[in-house]
Amino acid sequence: MHILVTNDDGPPSDHSSPYVQPLVSTLESHGHQVSVILPSTQRSWIGKAHIITDIHHTTAFDPRNPDLLPHLATTSSPAYPDPRTTTWTLVNGTPASCIQLGLNNQKSGTTPIDLVLSGPNFGKNTTAVFALSSGTIAAAMEAALCGKRAIAVSFAHTEDGTYDVAEACEHAVRLAEHLYRTWDEDVHVYSVNVPLDGRKRGEGWKRKKRRVLWTQVQQNGWGSVTPLRANFMHVSHVGESWTSERWAGMDELSYNIKCQY
Repeated sequence: MHILVTNDDGPPSDHSSPYVQPLVSTLESHGHQVSVILPSTQRSWIGKAHIITDIHHTTAFDPRNPDLLPHLATTSSPAYPDPRTTTWTLVNGTPASCIQLGLNNQKSGTTPIDLVLSGPNFGKNTTAVFALSSGTIAAAMEAALCGKRAIAVSFAHTEDGTYDVAEACEHAVRLAEHLYRTWDEDVHVYSVNVPLDGRKRGEGWKRKKRRVLWTQVQQNGWGSVTPLRANFMHVSHVGESWTSERWAGMDELSYNIKCQY
């Protein structure tokens, strides 16, 4: 397949976009042709926005630059193979803009895009608040509106622990291939959440025990959040209606309903 990859976290970064490079390497190890077009900076929580005053510029990016490669601790693969893709494209735009440019500005003679893969998002998208705000899911929606099959992938992580990122990417790619082969024509976008929690799962759990579960997005909404410019992902900034105990309870509920392997 020819797969177009985008995200909302931007180019590879230890802090905000650690998963896109290993995902591309995994896709290419499966024999897929991969085109990559990413926002040039962090664009999380921007939804399906197009900034109408923006003039878009593209920049060629070499993911093999050692200064920009993510350095992640993994339980099985200490280093990722260099991707065969020589250059990626960075755009000073939103994830939705990346999709429009990636789908509608291909070079002459390029194989048509078969599938759009958005992600892996740096964090889960299992609730209504996250899903309706996510640039990762929105990019997949934009692709669907352009008539393409699209899958949004999110990696749910904790703040500490050692993650088997290589195996998570392998699992995500196998699932994407299965969904493409068995695509339900009534579906426009699939959203896949892969948990990364080495502390709870341990390093010895077997692949045969990993399950994929169909589920629904958890319906939720905002509580009272102050101050307005706070980091919403940190419990110390959550208002009285969302104490640390209640936040932890919501997180556990989200963990129980997302796709597990």
